[in-house]
Formats: sequence, C-alpha cells, structure tokens
Amino acid sequence: MKRRPRKPSHPGLKSRRPTLEFPHLPSFSPLKRARSTIPRSPSSPPSLAVYLQLVLLVSLIPHPSLTMPPALQKTRGPAQQSATIKTSKAKTAAQQAAEVAAAMAKKRSIENTAADDVALKRRRALAASGAPPPPDPDNDPHGGATEEDDDPDRVKPKDPVWAAAMWRLDATASETSRFNLGIKKPYRQMRGLSRELSEYLDHTQILTYGVNFHFKDVAERPGCTSLECNDDVVAEAVWPQFLKYMPELEAHLDYLADNPALIAIIGTYMSAIAMKVRSDDLGRLNDRIITLCNIEDDKQILIVKDNRGWQDTRTGRLLCPLRYLPKFEADPARFCTHVRNRLVRIFSTDYPSFLYDMSLVNQSDAKLGLLRGPALVNCYKSIMTGKSSVYNATGRAPRGQKSVATSYQIETVNLHNIIYVSLLARSALSDQEWTDVYGKFWKAENVVFSIMEIAFNFPEWHADLIQWWNRQVFGDDSELDSDAERDMMGSAFYTIMAQKDRASTTPDDNDNDNDNDNDNDDNEGSASGPSGAIQGASE
Repeated sequence: MKRRPRKPSHPGLKSRRPTLEFPHLPSFSPLKRARSTIPRSPSSPPSLAVYLQLVLLVSLIPHPSLTMPPALQKTRGPAQQSATIKTSKAKTAAQQAAEVAAAMAKKRSIENTAADDVALKRRRALAASGAPPPPDPDNDPHGGATEEDDDPDRVKPKDPVWAAAMWRLDATASETSRFNLGIKKPYRQMRGLSRELSEYLDHTQILTYGVNFHFKDVAERPGCTSLECNDDVVAEAVWPQFLKYMPELEAHLDYLADNPALIAIIGTYMSAIAMKVRSDDLGRLNDRIITLCNIEDDKQILIVKDNRGWQDTRTGRLLCPLRYLPKFEADPARFCTHVRNRLVRIFSTDYPSFLYDMSLVNQSDAKLGLLRGPALVNCYKSIMTGKSSVYNATGRAPRGQKSVATSYQIETVNLHNIIYVSLLARSALSDQEWTDVYGKFWKAENVVFSIMEIAFNFPEWHADLIQWWNRQVFGDDSELDSDAERDMMGSAFYTIMAQKDRASTTPDDNDNDNDNDNDNDDNEGSASGPSGAIQGASE
C-alpha cells in the first residue's frame, strides 16, 4: 500500500519525504478474521489498524502462559533478618556521611583562597617529609602554641606570634591577606633586605649557614677560613644583613635548627619577594635609563625599549665590553650588526663599558675604573636615594619624598647592591626584558659571582671601592679624596692657620717663646670673646 505524501503547507515548497510503503500483513486465519471484524476507517492510518490487530491477537492468548513462576524464597530466622536490616541501615548511614563529607570538602576547596591552597600544599609537603606541622593559631589563644610544646625535647619559640607568622608566609598573598595572616612586617623586612643583596643568592643556604655558625668562633666558621670564594664566604658576608632586617632570627636560631622545614619556607619566601622587588625597581629604571646615562635622544627613539640595546649605536656603546671598544669605534653600526647575528662572542666576564670610569681605565691595571661608571652611580641613586637626588650635591632626596634608603635605613653601600643595580641597568639598556641568559656565553649568575671573586681576591680594592661609593651616594665628608683635600686646603681658614704656623717657625720667635705665647693668648682672647669680637668688628 502506498501513501501519498502530505501536501506542504507552503505552496512554494515541495516535500522531499519518501513514500512510505508498509509490508503486506500475514494471511493466517485468525488475522483474517480479525481483519474482517475491524472495519477500516478511511481516515485512520495503516499503523493504527496494525496496532489494533496486535492488541486483539494478544487478548486471545491465555493469561496463565504469560505469568512468570514465583521465585524460590529461603526461609530466614528473625535474628538473620534483624542483622540484615541493621547492616543495611549502617551501610546507608556510612554512605550518607561519606557523601556529606565529600560535599563539604568540595565546597571548602571552592571557597578557599589561593593562600589557603598554598598553606594546604605546604602542610602536605611537611607531612610527607616528616617535619612537625606548623602551629594553628585558631585553636590557641596564645598565638602558635600547640600540643607539641608540651614535649620537653622540642624547642619552643621565644616569640610564638613571630613563629606562627613564619609558618604562614605566602608570597602570593595580597595586602589584605598579609594583614590577616600577620605577615605584613616580615614582608616589609624582606623587601628591604632584597635591596641589600645581589641576585642569584641562595637564601635558604644563607639561613642554614647562619643557624649553624652564628654562635661559633671565627676560627670555626668556614666562611672566615676559606681560601677561595665560595657559598660559605658569601653567606658570611651577607648574614649580618639578614640580622639587620630581621633581628628576630637571632633569638630563634635554636627553634629554626629544630625546624629545618621552616628554614626552607623562609628562604623560599625571601627568593619570591626578591623577584617582586627586582621587577618594581626595573620598571622604574626602564623609564629613566636614557636620562640617567646622559644619552641625547631628541627624536625620542630610545623611549621604545625595542629600539635599545644593539639595535642602536648609542646604547650599544654602553653595552660594549671594554676590550671591544676599539672595534666598536671603528664602525659602530657594523659591530652592532655582528653582535645581533652572534658573530661576536660576549662572555659573562666581559663587563660592559658603562660600569667603568673611562678616565681611570689603565691597561696595566684592569681593576682601575671598574664599577665606578657615572651612569652606574646615577642608576644607583635613582633607585636607592630617589630620582631627584641624582643631580643633588648632597646625594639625598629633598624633603617630602621618602626614598628607599630612608625607608629601610640604608646608610652605606655594599658590593652586593652595586652588582644588583648593575644588572638592572644592563637590562634597562638592552632591547629585551629581564633575562638570565643572553646568547650562548653570557649568564647573569656568572657575572655576579665573578665580581664577588674579584673582591675576595683583592680586598684592598674592595675596601677602596666601598669608600668611594659611600662618598658618591651619601656624601660622607669624613673621608675625602685627594682632590677634595687639596681644594679644602686652599680655603680661607687653612690659609690663615698656615700663616700662624709659618710665624711660629721663624728664628726670632724661638728666642722669645713666652712673649709670643702671651701675645697669642691676648690676641685669641680679644678675638674669641664676645666683647673682643664686637670691638674688633668696630675697629
């Protein structure tokens, strides 16, 4: 039987539905009788007729043949039935408790902040390493004391609040989170410490060195007895800076020795904060480096960082190593092209020319002029004492502006923050962002330790360098260089006093010492007294 397709409702459309063909029904006798008893409606579809025929056919089958036999049931006693009921109830309750616990744990994990996730990971790591868990300040009103404090073998912190804050250190915490965690003060302390240190120092190793050797004699400290520059020597040099910015460390050295995991937490936190401080200082220096280096840029080409470095001969000359300056001066553009194409090998021990005072460079002594470049001094002042102090004679920021040196009480220069500023200045002059490796032969870490080794092997040069820097940055008048001393000797005071010295050394004065002394006393009395000063002024 063929059925015509339904006429589409839209006259412009035609149905693509294929024609439905129903197979012929079987022609056995009961079906024939059923077909004869059911009159076909002209409007009913064939499928309805087939359904009605099947219903009639099923109705003719006897019902007992369609029923399933009952399953065999085992007879159980009342004790077994009650045990089964209790077991099922207990299992259901356990499942419900597990589901509720899982749901609550999932909810807490969603609501927890990043600081909570870090704290959870830290607790898991400490538990896996077998270290004691950090104190929980929420369960103890005394701020950090735990049940383990009752153990006589455990070292108790002298300041439980400080110890609890150290366990909660989190470098990813915001300002609000730092206030809630009680780590705002350590955060500020470590920001100041980061500017007193150079890059690539192992803070955990330095803390470990201080914990082990702080109370030892000088002869027992490996950093004092080493014959070569190594990690112990560096740790010995910078450990006083740790105590300066974190004086609480000295009172908790025994507690840190008893909790080595806490040393790792503090060291990791210091390294993370040092990276943040470096990013902040480098961002400010990137905008000022062209002015600080006294580079003329009327067209403001070098404002764009991509145009700096070896892309421009002006910044290329400052980055050029000292030994390559003759080749650079011969053809600056060609030399910069060779460096970009990696045809010139620049090693970590090739210090750029902006680190030198070119007026002091001497082929016979390669140390002369190193780390005394005017551009380097300007960069140091810009970061430590403020931008306005670069061209200020006193070396201090004007009133109303609190510099980094004032905020963190930085009163002297050390080798490590000189190296720190050197790396920042090099990065600001280049056309790239901060990088630890440039090319195949230059690594920033090797630059740091090579300068440290020079200072270790030439202590006199190191001491003279620090004195010179203190005069340049902080204006230390107690230690004047030779040029300043010669200028000062020509002042009016020293000229007058020199006349007195010459008069006292003449032969006539030697015969009449008492008379001269009396005359001098009279003159000094008339000049020094208030009435004598007024009388002398009137005359």
